[in-house]
Amino acid sequence: MEDIRFYNFEFKLLCIESLFLSVNWRIKYNEVGQFEAHFPLTSEVFKIVAENPYLVAVQGKQAAIVTGFQAMEDLAVFGRSLNWLFTKRIVPDFEPVTGTVGKITCDLVENAFLDVENFVVDGSLDKGEEVSFSQKEYRTLADVVKECLKLQGAGHEVQFDPQHKLWIYRVVIGQEQPVMVSEDNRNVTATEWSSDLLDLCTAGWYQQKQESTEENRETGAIWTFADSEKEEGIYRWDCLLQGETEAEALQDLSQKTKTSKIVAQNADLAWHTDYELGDMVRVQVKKGDLLQTAKKRVIGVHLWYEEGQKGEQPEFESDEEA
Repeated sequence: MEDIRFYNFEFKLLCIESLFLSVNWRIKYNEVGQFEAHFPLTSEVFKIVAENPYLVAVQGKQAAIVTGFQAMEDLAVFGRSLNWLFTKRIVPDFEPVTGTVGKITCDLVENAFLDVENFVVDGSLDKGEEVSFSQKEYRTLADVVKECLKLQGAGHEVQFDPQHKLWIYRVVIGQEQPVMVSEDNRNVTATEWSSDLLDLCTAGWYQQKQESTEENRETGAIWTFADSEKEEGIYRWDCLLQGETEAEALQDLSQKTKTSKIVAQNADLAWHTDYELGDMVRVQVKKGDLLQTAKKRVIGVHLWYEEGQKGEQPEFESDEEA
């Protein structure tokens, strides 16, 4: 495994450590990832993390904000992927804007970090259909960016560039790969197929906002029914919905689905060779007489090193079934 380097937020290299007990990276496609590494108590890293509150840990192409440490039998250092910084910026509400999700989120990030001269955006992946996107309340930049990119199945990352002293926001768009993931192909083992309808609903009620008119000067909200029109009778399951318009309520309803999940233990899949984050691959599970094949997006990867052993485990998204 490569050395772990520690920089401060001004891109100054403070420490290079090659003697670590274990390291775990959980890298996500459109979420905040995690980092954890363990070092001997005699490591120089202990002094660095104890005396410097703002640090970035870098190993190869992976980087994380150091969020804390714990000293017991050894030194554990914890962190979050660089896009965790987006949880520390707030975006005000705004009227609908039109553009690709790449263009919209690049503008949002750029505006949120106007006070950081070396925080830049990479707009090279400004592709795809245009969408209309708005926000009705103040939210974290992390939530807004994630929600916008999800409209077109995109993801994002923040890169740490010590050479040019830059923080760089990039949109990531996965591709469809000709890979069949299955036990028969011996690239995974211990496959698992599960299904869950606990959160399934097909209709619901929301508080529709009433606008003031000359005839009716009162404003407020009235409970209104929204129906997907997919089920009726005993098969119509109601819930309370978020939103002030029918479109917003139906968008919330679309999230209350039956889910189908496939889990598989990696045996012979290599990140950057067989797949990238966001890519779509075919996953096949055979249990008894049933065979399930589905396209799955790779939404994360777990990389680890411990006691001389290293490995990786891709994470597949769950299907949402109406």
